[in-house]
Amino acid sequence: MRFDDLTIAVRDPAGSPVDVAPYRGELIYEKVDLTQGRAVATFDAQRAGIYEIQVSGVSIGRLVVGDSYARRALPGVVSGLAIAAVSVVAGLVLWLVTFDRRAGERVSVAGIPSRPRGGTPRLRQ
Repeated sequence: MRFDDLTIAVRDPAGSPVDVAPYRGELIYEKVDLTQGRAVATFDAQRAGIYEIQVSGVSIGRLVVGDSYARRALPGVVSGLAIAAVSVVAGLVLWLVTFDRRAGERVSVAGIPSRPRGGTPRLRQ
């Protein structure tokens, strides 16, 4: 189906025209009954009430109007990415601390710690 000839006009509850913009990006969704839909336009309903929507240029199809999926999904996606980032940083810090402690436990051939803890080593006389 081509959307080049599709025209959508919207009027708010007071009868004033509402700006309709083409949908930027691509949003294709599928319902449980395997019916597919595609976002083609967007408008902002400023007030509650009945909006009149006129569609022309398409001989077959169904118009569905609803809230943005992205608006509902975005907080979950951002939260998931934040949790992943914190987990990576925490894992890296844990690895570095473990590496540092194990490096401090190594003993050189002469029996002197490879990296003394708590100051400069003193030689016995």
